[in-house]
Amino acid sequence: MPSPLVRRRTLAGSETKLLHSSSYADLLDSLRRPAPRVFRLPVLVLTRLVEVWVHHEDLRRGKLIAPRPLDEAQRAQLWAAVRLLVRRATAPPSVGLRLVTDDGRQLQRRGPNPATVTLRGDPGEILLYLMGRRATSAATLHGDTAGIGALENGWQLL
Repeated sequence: MPSPLVRRRTLAGSETKLLHSSSYADLLDSLRRPAPRVFRLPVLVLTRLVEVWVHHEDLRRGKLIAPRPLDEAQRAQLWAAVRLLVRRATAPPSVGLRLVTDDGRQLQRRGPNPATVTLRGDPGEILLYLMGRRATSAATLHGDTAGIGALENGWQLL
């Protein structure tokens, strides 16, 4: 069985071959086709949304472009993604986490300790914070200093 390094090189080589064997029009046509069925499963749709949205915001904010305005449908999709991520994440055992959006949606993840930290902002900003983009997220943390410190040092997405 080939080593992971050999497999990586083979994959990169096949991607390069595919890129050079297809015209730009063929590439665009392939992007217009619907995604395979497996990628239409709700959990994968949300996962893909998170990946694309976060990386797009990384590029915008890296160029000092303001966060893009979101309509209600986009906010609802990002909030659904946040809810999925929070269920799969590990938080420090000493801290309860409460997420509150600007429009009033809330999600509580309880810890054994009554100390709770609140993360408040637009669903997209909360998502950026949870994905580790704390420096560029406009979401704000509220709570006691110890709880905030524990959350910032112990939050992990699985």
